[in-house]
Amino acid sequence: MDDLYELVSDEQSCLDDGAYHAFTRKDDPAFVRSFFAIAQADEHYAAVIKGENKVIGLIHLTDSEDGRGKSVGYHINKAYRRRGFAKEAVLAVIEYCFESGDAEYFFAECYEYNTASRRTLEALGFELTGIYHNRVFHPQRGWIDSLCFCRTRSSPTQYPQLPDS
Repeated sequence: MDDLYELVSDEQSCLDDGAYHAFTRKDDPAFVRSFFAIAQADEHYAAVIKGENKVIGLIHLTDSEDGRGKSVGYHINKAYRRRGFAKEAVLAVIEYCFESGDAEYFFAECYEYNTASRRTLEALGFELTGIYHNRVFHPQRGWIDSLCFCRTRSSPTQYPQLPDS
């Protein structure tokens, strides 16, 4: 639980992830409720540093309305960004879902100003498909746009396939 708290205690990361404020205390009842709600809702995968058993991020999936696709979102601990962990973790989850037949396509959103997330999605083979104007009210930026992306099994990826283990 300490690793998850570390993930959601950085204010700017939380605002960039979903325009919500960071948690300020581990014993905050709202954090505890959120922790258990996350565990029960949708599908979640932990991004873990091999050999350290440290959770550095979460990848969450939500089924599409038609049941053939999944929305993918990810949140990586600020201290572990810009090292390829988001790409590696999201790619592993996507490949798992494609191989198991759980999804025919994936879609994702990121805020227009979040260029790092946009680059990650594009490197994973996601293509920009649209823009939601004034999608959400951001506490620092006001009304912001959200970029919509989609990836199919045949979408090219700029990131190498994971090695067989």
